Amino acid sequence: MAEIKPLILCVDDDQDSLKLLERFLGEDYRVLTAASGRAGLEIVREMKPDLVLLDVKMPEMDGYRMCSLLRDNEQTAYIPVIFVTALGDEQDKARAFAVGAADYLVKPIIRNLLSDKVIEHLQTNSQWHNLRKDSRSWYDKSQPAAFIQFKEFLFNKFTIDNKVRYNLSSRNPANIYALAAEMGICEDVLAKHIADFLKLPYTANINPDEIRLGVLPAAFSKHNHVLAVESSTGKNAFIISNPFDWNLADILEKLSDPDRKSSLIIPEPANIDLVFGDMPAQVDIKPASETPKPFRSGVSMEEEISEQPIEHITNAILNKAVVERASDIHIEPKEDDTKVRFRIDGDLRNALTLKKNTGIMVISRLKVLGGLDISEKRKPQDGGFVVTLKDRTFNLRLSTTSTPNGESLVMRLLEPYTEPKKLAELGMSDQQTAAMVHLVTKSSGIILIVGSTGSGKTTTIYSLLHSVDFKRRSVLSVEDPVEYRMPFVNQQQVNNKAGVTFEALLKTAVRQDPDVLFLGEVRDDFSAKIALDFSSTGHLTITTMHTSNATTALFRLERLGVDRGTMADTILAIVAQKLVKKLCPHCKETVPISPEEKTMFAAY
Repeated sequence: MAEIKPLILCVDDDQDSLKLLERFLGEDYRVLTAASGRAGLEIVREMKPDLVLLDVKMPEMDGYRMCSLLRDNEQTAYIPVIFVTALGDEQDKARAFAVGAADYLVKPIIRNLLSDKVIEHLQTNSQWHNLRKDSRSWYDKSQPAAFIQFKEFLFNKFTIDNKVRYNLSSRNPANIYALAAEMGICEDVLAKHIADFLKLPYTANINPDEIRLGVLPAAFSKHNHVLAVESSTGKNAFIISNPFDWNLADILEKLSDPDRKSSLIIPEPANIDLVFGDMPAQVDIKPASETPKPFRSGVSMEEEISEQPIEHITNAILNKAVVERASDIHIEPKEDDTKVRFRIDGDLRNALTLKKNTGIMVISRLKVLGGLDISEKRKPQDGGFVVTLKDRTFNLRLSTTSTPNGESLVMRLLEPYTEPKKLAELGMSDQQTAAMVHLVTKSSGIILIVGSTGSGKTTTIYSLLHSVDFKRRSVLSVEDPVEYRMPFVNQQQVNNKAGVTFEALLKTAVRQDPDVLFLGEVRDDFSAKIALDFSSTGHLTITTMHTSNATTALFRLERLGVDRGTMADTILAIVAQKLVKKLCPHCKETVPISPEEKTMFAAY
C-alpha cells in the first residue's frame, strides 16, 4: 500500500503565489489551496491538514485572525502554521508568534528554504501530536516532596494564621499561584520566592526575540504558562511559572536536547500572558472629556497602528499595571530601546523593555486615545481617556514631553469610583480623626491639606468630604482633574481646550450658593485670594497646597499676596502629611539596631 503523503494547506489571496507554492510542493506532498481566510478555516476544520502555509494581508479576514482562530479551537490548535508573507518587520514576526505561528517566511519564496521549513515543521506536527497526547495523560495530583518543602519555606518566611496555613497545606502544585491570593501577596513576590527556593533565575521581562518558534504550540504555552527560549549566550531554556508541575516538567524534559539540557527561568504568569498580548476579552476605551482631535497629518501612522499588534501590547501594559497596583506608567525612550516603568508604592520599577519602534507606536496609540496630536512630538501635551479593565473603571491622565531620545509619556491611573477609606484607615489617630470630623462641621473658614506631590492630599480630602452632612449642605468642587467621583458633590472639572479655565470656574463658584467648596489646589495668587475670600464670607473651604510642612504653608500664602491678618481670621487648620512606607507584615524581621542608627538617635 502506497504511503499517504502529508497534506499541506496554502492560504493566499494572490493566485500567482498559490500556483508557485503548488509547483514547489506538489511533487512531494498533497496540496490544498484557499484564496481567503474564511475558506482556509473551512478546509482546516474539515480536512485537518498536517501543515498550514498562510499569508498575512488578505481581505475580510487576515492571516493573524485566521491563525488566532485556529489556536483557540481545540481541534486545530496543534496544527503548525508557517506565515509566508511580504511583511518582514520584527513587529510582524512578534505578532505572528502571539497568535500561534510555528515559523515565519518572508516573500519572495525561495524553493530550498521553503522545502527545509516544510520538512522541519512536518516533524513539528508529529512532535506536537505526541505532546497533545502527553498533556492529556493522567495527572499526578499528589504533592511532591519539593512542593511540600516549598510551602514550609513560605510558612517560615511569612506570618500566616492557622486557618490559612491549614488551607494552604492541602493545595496541590497545579494551584500554586492561588497561594499568593490567600496569603495576601502579589504573584511576582511568590515567583521570586519560587526562584529563590529552587535556586533558579527569576525574570520580570521576557524578550520576544529570544523565543524559539516551533518548539511549543502557542495554545500549550499559553495554557501552561511556559515558553521555549534561547538566551543571548545561545543556551536553550524554558521560562516556566510553575516548576512544581511534574507532568509539565516531564514533557519539557522529553523536548530538551540530550546534549544541551535546557535550564529553567521563573516568571510570574502575567509576564507570559504579556507575550501573547492577553487582556480581558474586550477593553472598553473612550476619551475622558472630549472627542480626540482628527489627524492633521500622518494618516499612515493611523493605518499602521490599526495593522500592527500595538493594540495588544498597549492593552497588556495597562493590564499589567492594574495587576501590579501601579499608580503611574512611564514610557521612556532610550538610545536603543524604550523602557516601561511602573510607580508602585511610591517607587518606580522596571516593567518591561520594548523595541524603539514599538515604543514610538505605543505612545502614538495612547496619544490617539487621549485626544492628542500625534504629529506634534516637540511640544508637551496633556490629555486623557477612560478604560475599563477587569470590570474596574480607570481615568488615565496623559502627559507627554520631548527628550533627546524621542517623545516620553507618563500616565496617571485614577480609579474614580473606588470606595473612599476612613480617616483612621489612612493612619490618623482617633484624636486626629475626631478633630478633622469636627472641623468639617464649621460653617466658615479654610482647611489646608499640605504636603509634597504624591503624598495623598487628595485622598485625605475625599475621605474628609464623606464626613460632610451633604443632606443639609451643598458641596461644590473645582478640580483639575476630577480624581474620584462623589455623587453628593457638584464636581466641576477644568477643561482648558474647551475654554473652561480654573479661574473661570472659581469666579462662577461663588454664584452657585455652596456651603462647602473643595478647591483642587491653591496654585497662584488668584486662587489663593478666592479661597481666602470665600472662606471669610460664611463658607467652608477645603483645599491643598504643595509645601513640605505646615509652617511653610503660611510663608507660601504670604508670597501669594495673602496678609497674615487674613490668615489669622480664616485658617481653621493646616494639616501636613507625607506617605510613610509600611513594612510587609509577612516579610518584616526584627534586627538589632546598627551603630549608625544609635548615633542618629543619640543626636536627638
